[in-house]
Amino acid sequence: MRVLLPCALAILFASDVSAQCTVASAVAGGGCSTAIVAGLSQQIISELGTANLVNFNGSHVRLGSAVQPYLNPNAANALLAATNQMNDFMTINSAYRTCAQQFLLYQWFLRFQCGITAAAPPGGSNHESGLAIDTSSYNYWMSAMQSNGYLWFGAGDPVHFDYVGGGSVDLRSAGVRAFQRVHNRNNPGNTIAEDGVWGPATESAMNSAPCNGYSGGPSPPSPTPSPPGNCDDCYNCVKFGGGNACAPSPCSMSCAGINECMDCVILYQGGMACMDRCP
Repeated sequence: MRVLLPCALAILFASDVSAQCTVASAVAGGGCSTAIVAGLSQQIISELGTANLVNFNGSHVRLGSAVQPYLNPNAANALLAATNQMNDFMTINSAYRTCAQQFLLYQWFLRFQCGITAAAPPGGSNHESGLAIDTSSYNYWMSAMQSNGYLWFGAGDPVHFDYVGGGSVDLRSAGVRAFQRVHNRNNPGNTIAEDGVWGPATESAMNSAPCNGYSGGPSPPSPTPSPPGNCDDCYNCVKFGGGNACAPSPCSMSCAGINECMDCVILYQGGMACMDRCP
């Protein structure tokens, strides 16, 4: 979904108050842009990691001010194919969303604010898996998008397209868990379950979260595994999240155990280490 009312003033408002605001105050503050929680969103993304997301920004798109430029790899390729088909760029109003952004939109939707016509609760939107985009020019793009693996949501949320092609990975629970972990590290005396489930405790934690993010930030990055030396090592490297550390050799389509693209990318989250081995 997208915000249907002009939000230039809301974006200015967000930049003025974000230094001291909490997510609860952003909900009540009268704004209409999720850019107000950009700092918190970046911490959630850093915690989640991008093994199953790619940055799709490029000359084929124009991004709104609050857009996180990430999509599922196959969804990003399908979007590129649609823009190539039309030989035009697409203006994107929303792509990947963190649960913080989704929480704002859902609360504004419940309050009949910002002209929002539809919004799923946090942990319930395909945007949180990088499997959906919103564009205000939906009529112009409808044919190209639907011929490249996207499904138009319909009149209830006309700006919204869901990617329904192959290679989907559900990141909704993982995104909620990423927020829970960031919260717990910064609130050791008030921890919540790290179960990936959006419930009352997680909602309370989100309400109190600072818009600009916690001072402690995301978790320190895990040590990068050493490049593997044979096909078995390559399989284990990819399986345990080695990502680019496993590429280019010997992670190739000739390696037994990862010769299926879906196995590499989807089951073991090898990310970009697998993508150029997908025929």
